[in-house]
Amino acid sequence: IKRLAGLFVYASFDQGKVIVNEGETGEHFFILVHGTCDVSIERHGTSTTIHTLEAVNHFGEIALVEKINRTATVTAASDVTLLVISASKFENFLTLAPATLRQKIRDRIDSTKSGMVRDIPFFKDIQDKLLTNLASMFKLINYEKGSIIFQEGDRGTEFYVIMEGECLVTSMNNGLLATLKAGDFFGDLALLRQSKRTATIKC
Repeated sequence: IKRLAGLFVYASFDQGKVIVNEGETGEHFFILVHGTCDVSIERHGTSTTIHTLEAVNHFGEIALVEKINRTATVTAASDVTLLVISASKFENFLTLAPATLRQKIRDRIDSTKSGMVRDIPFFKDIQDKLLTNLASMFKLINYEKGSIIFQEGDRGTEFYVIMEGECLVTSMNNGLLATLKAGDFFGDLALLRQSKRTATIKC
């Protein structure tokens, strides 16, 4: 317990203060000691509160475990006190933490991923248990605008679903073939045919 406690520092935030912003780099893990926090996501320019966290709830683990940007904004709904651990110490924390806490963190991540996958029309009719199993197979990855996800002729090794944003599909012979948006998927043909990529995908 002492070794665990030594990894944390206390932090306080006034009501209305944003603690983490959706889309930013994850640098800390938080445990809420006192007060409440609102969790919100922005879609199509509109911010929606999806959860309210109370004391002993935690947040910030998804960005650290999955190594992605923040998936939501967390704002102090009241004056709050938090235990905070830096990203550099988080892996040590997981090693020292009780198995029950590690499982709770894993369950939170899987639940969040299931919710994100549920919003994709292609998966909307899948039963919850199967959806959870499917979601656990996905890894969340952020790509910056202009990034090439794969190129025509590459060996196909992954299947992709767009959670947010757009991708351009191009080929050397035909130029722009399509624009893919949130909910669209790609990469399946090369896997099913065990062939090389037939197009380039660029954010």
